[in-house]
Amino acid sequence: MFKSLLVLLVAVAAGVAVPAGANINGSVDTTWGGPEAGRVRVPFNLGGSNYDALLRIRALADGRLVAIGAATTGGARQIAVAVRKADGTADTSVAPNGRYAIPVTGAVSSVDTAAAIAPDGSFYVIGRAPNLQQMRVWHFALDGTELSPPLDIGAAGTTYYPGTAYVDFAGRLVLGGYLGPNGAAESDIDGFMTRLVAGGTGLDVNFGGIRTLAFDVNQRDDVFAITPVGENYAICSRVGNLAGSTDLRFGIAYVARSGTLLTSFNGTGMYVDQLSLNGIAAESACNDITTVRQNGQTRIVITGRATAAGELARIYLLAVGLDGQLVAGTPRMIDFGYPARSSNGFPSLYAVPGGDRLYLASFGIYDTSGKYTVVVARVDALGNYDANWGDTATGSRVAMTVPAIGGIQRSVLNADLSYDAGRLYLGANVELDAGDWDFALVRFTGDTIFATGMN
Repeated sequence: MFKSLLVLLVAVAAGVAVPAGANINGSVDTTWGGPEAGRVRVPFNLGGSNYDALLRIRALADGRLVAIGAATTGGARQIAVAVRKADGTADTSVAPNGRYAIPVTGAVSSVDTAAAIAPDGSFYVIGRAPNLQQMRVWHFALDGTELSPPLDIGAAGTTYYPGTAYVDFAGRLVLGGYLGPNGAAESDIDGFMTRLVAGGTGLDVNFGGIRTLAFDVNQRDDVFAITPVGENYAICSRVGNLAGSTDLRFGIAYVARSGTLLTSFNGTGMYVDQLSLNGIAAESACNDITTVRQNGQTRIVITGRATAAGELARIYLLAVGLDGQLVAGTPRMIDFGYPARSSNGFPSLYAVPGGDRLYLASFGIYDTSGKYTVVVARVDALGNYDANWGDTATGSRVAMTVPAIGGIQRSVLNADLSYDAGRLYLGANVELDAGDWDFALVRFTGDTIFATGMN
């Protein structure tokens, strides 16, 4: 697959026409992005290390793609925004070159922890300030207009790390991450979840403030991802102390819109377990979570990385019902068709609402270049590959690399997925030189699975 992919990349870079047959269902859409032919690189290059970190993408109903992250200038970070038109070219109606940066003032330690994008393209960025003892939330319109003043939330004497965010069905920002007393031991760090009122001007009292989620009161808990389940929420977490990470487990919680645990889920509202690789207990933290429909029922699906001593890292996929019981046939270990290579990235999931298929993306080292490659697959709730999508010659996976820059193959890593109007989008980071990183944006071709009124 890599040989044929590199041939395609060389042809694109040289300006050679790519035959229409190359745009099979699930391949890179070479009609998108102008001369960049499906793979768009967005540099901010504000100075310093020029390290640009993409956090979140979202495809809007009008066909535009919004990417939010952070960019370096000197030793500081700025909020970085890139907008592409429906054809993939820069949206200059938003800003010159379709990208802009927002300087951040005040005692802020970081702006690259989490971001969320609303259906209209307005967005939130969440950082830490001041002195790591509070979370700071910025809220902007798509053109960079401030929609509400920066909001600091959190109690003094507590360290917060917000790691995930999204805008829920009522336009409210939902946050998750971990917290603990300043200087806390690993066992005193807990996951947390909170919600702001619509507009982002304060905490939602109807949710109960900042709620802790202690999957194991004797070990560290980190909330990594949150997904809606109707008007409720499903959460996945990493459970276990990092200092002795051989016992890392995953945790799933089911939370009502009021912020309380739903005990109909596994009796307690939580499900915690550990996986194994070939009979060896594996570190199995959860990285992402979504829902799909299977046999008329909603399933909560999570993914993460499983590693064990003497074993190659593997991506896993696991499903539970709304009762908190494991779905037969999962967990499933997934190697993207490269059993002799390590899938050692942090995987992402995306499911079209109401659908019975989902997309799984992660990164690893899959060829002899030694560089990281993002790989995408379409699977069902049990982790079975969809043979009608992607590169069927290698088992329905699409490997994402970029053309060699300066004669050197480059790493592409981290991944966020979005979907609209029959197109799947990937956002990632591409490595250049001397710590320089850019946003990487990709669109895939038509998706016939969801072509029946689901868009």
